[in-house]
Amino acid sequence: MSCAIPQLGVSWLPSGIRSRVLVRDPESQLIRFSNSNFKILPPDEKMEEEAHDTTSKGRYYPVRIGDVIKEKYQVLGKLGYGVGSTVWLANEFRAWNILLGIEDKSIIQKFVEAEQERPSPRKEVQGYIIYASRAFDSPSGKSIWEPVLSDFGSAVFGDVEHDEDVQPNVYRAPEIWDLFEGKHMFNGRDPKQRRYMTRAHLADMMALMGPPPSELLKAGKRTAEFFGKDGEWQAEIPVPARTCLEESEENLEGSNKEAFLRFVRKMVQWRPEDRQTATQLLEDDWLNGRS
Repeated sequence: MSCAIPQLGVSWLPSGIRSRVLVRDPESQLIRFSNSNFKILPPDEKMEEEAHDTTSKGRYYPVRIGDVIKEKYQVLGKLGYGVGSTVWLANEFRAWNILLGIEDKSIIQKFVEAEQERPSPRKEVQGYIIYASRAFDSPSGKSIWEPVLSDFGSAVFGDVEHDEDVQPNVYRAPEIWDLFEGKHMFNGRDPKQRRYMTRAHLADMMALMGPPPSELLKAGKRTAEFFGKDGEWQAEIPVPARTCLEESEENLEGSNKEAFLRFVRKMVQWRPEDRQTATQLLEDDWLNGRS
């Protein structure tokens, strides 16, 4: 079963075991891509999906730019990656779990031209080519339609207790901040390991929210990995300089900004019982244009 977006005929198509290909229409001939004019990245520098253990375990399908899949789809470039999959642009546009419909089709042509003229940096790891992702340009005077579906590959059941990571590393709560601000509230990039790590995520949270409550630390199963008996930070990396939401928010002004930050603070709380539920948040004044 596929899910199509009528405005563009966009859908998602699984291209392999752990890769997804975003494809586009029309009858087009094969496109030639340079196999030599690209930057080779150093082998000791982990990048993108290589930061996850799944790379060494062979969970990602070994897609290469220019590949032809099932005699029907030619891979044009890499759009991104996740814990369990990579996302690629290819010609023919069909799909499964989607994302956005695109009205300004010229950005696709620009994407292809950029890949031809300035091939994506890459590296080889145990026969697997890891490419740097390439972003789309912003649409020119046209819109990207509303999201239709999203990827539930990392979803978990909510009626049982979880003490493991339950979201992809690049999409952490509060997701609305990422969507509205175009940046992460908490990056979680470890300054020593140069990749996402829980201790770095906690340090980012402390820089914004202050230290966690002592009762929360006492209840935590992994507290001893990051905090001492008296609640002191001991995770071998420094906590970043103190910051605040007012400084981080860059798109709004005045009362509208104040209302948005009140909405965000209903989610950004250390103690779960202090956070509003999704149902409660749907009634927020800012979200409903009543601010």
